[in-house]
Amino acid sequence: MNQFRVLPLTMIFRAVGISIQVGLPIILATYYHLAPAYVGFAISAYWLLSSFGGLVSSYWKKKILLDIGLALSIASLLLLNVFRSAIASIVIFSMVGFGISMGYQFLPVFAFKKEDSGAGISIYGAGLSLGAILGTSINLLYSNASIEDFAPYLLVLLCGVAMVIAIRITYVHRGSTGLSILRPFRSSEFRSVFGMNFINSIFLPLFTTFAGVYGIERYHISSLVIFLAFITMFFISLSTRFLLIRIGMRRSNLLLTISFLSMASSFGLIAISRSPLIYMIGFLLYGLNQGIGYPVLTWNALRTGGDDLMSSNFVYSSSSSMAEFLAPTIGSIIAIGSEVNGVFVFATVISSLALVYSILKAFRSSARNMRSTGGIEHER
Repeated sequence: MNQFRVLPLTMIFRAVGISIQVGLPIILATYYHLAPAYVGFAISAYWLLSSFGGLVSSYWKKKILLDIGLALSIASLLLLNVFRSAIASIVIFSMVGFGISMGYQFLPVFAFKKEDSGAGISIYGAGLSLGAILGTSINLLYSNASIEDFAPYLLVLLCGVAMVIAIRITYVHRGSTGLSILRPFRSSEFRSVFGMNFINSIFLPLFTTFAGVYGIERYHISSLVIFLAFITMFFISLSTRFLLIRIGMRRSNLLLTISFLSMASSFGLIAISRSPLIYMIGFLLYGLNQGIGYPVLTWNALRTGGDDLMSSNFVYSSSSSMAEFLAPTIGSIIAIGSEVNGVFVFATVISSLALVYSILKAFRSSARNMRSTGGIEHER
């Protein structure tokens, strides 16, 4: 399959997902007046059901599950303007998360080719960034009370377009139904990527859950400006991913070091900010991590996890699922014990430790390559 055909499909799936991930915390905090410290518990329900959706498609590996998931998402979204409460919003959006995750699992597999130095995964990553921009743009409707009811219908329209595109995609899984959960762990490099992805995946749900509501609560920034900041941050991510299409991912250790450095700097600036300007600089800086970290880790996981790409992708994605489920809950516990600022202090410490690990890993890899090539450095 032409790798560029996965771009619009990825964009739509991501638009629906990020619209929920960014919009739901702000909806709960501003419309239903849920305390920011408790928002994370609600978001964990979304991530939990999303992980089950990925499990279903990874086990059966049938492309029809992609369309079934989209149909379920459409049916759930149509209920959003019927049942209006915080609980209903959490349940409905969580069902949408389950539905789109059934299709999400196929997308990196569609895009991956071992011989292309990560170009296919970079295209997939660009689709994620484009979708993030589109999904956050849809959330701008929530800033206007007269048109907010149209937001769910735009998501329904996107899911319908995705179903049409998905029908034209042919995919045959060469393997049996089931999951080879332990096989990818035979590779030491896959085990390393699995752990790094778990750490990396902690931070996106922390950011989407708490960064926006923190700006609203502490600096009294309007939800419209927060949504525009998310759009700008995702534009930075998109630019980075288009650059990855050009340069490839062979120097993955260097790229991951840059990714974790930008993440630690982002959360650190937000944690120490005493003005909206410093807060916003830290907010936007997160776009570099978003642009680099996930595509590089995904490419390495599929490259080293074995021939059953669906199983490799599920095992790899399960590290994301665990982190994405735990992170909002941990964030809420920290916020209740201190305040929302404590979430960013926690994230700064963990991301700094990840940065140190990535630097050490890069040095070890360089030393190993120098020994294996007789002193000529060649980073894989």
